[in-house]
Amino acid sequence: MPFAEPRPHRRPFHAFKITMPLTVTPKHKNVNLAVTSITVSNQSEKEKFVKVVSRGGDGDNILLMVLVKGGQTLHFSFPHPIMVGEHRKLTVIDMVPNGALFPVTVVGYEWRSTDDN
Repeated sequence: MPFAEPRPHRRPFHAFKITMPLTVTPKHKNVNLAVTSITVSNQSEKEKFVKVVSRGGDGDNILLMVLVKGGQTLHFSFPHPIMVGEHRKLTVIDMVPNGALFPVTVVGYEWRSTDDN
């Protein structure tokens, strides 16, 4: 599995926020994002929808949408990362905000497609 091999040009990132929305933008210019895992924890008693989108100039692309029951923590690890293209950003959105804590963690890496050559 070539995507699992360690490569020096991959720049890891870790983003955390206690309340949503969480937005992850590349730290370097002209790079792509690869999301390897997302963890969400609903601290409310009510169930909530979480939407993960790739945002760019041509609008939002929904990557993942899940229902998180009250008091539940969900961890999604992706054997093959979810890709977010160049000039786009990743946003995790709480669809029904009610003031309760809703921590979210996103882990992945940045890379330039030209580095693979």
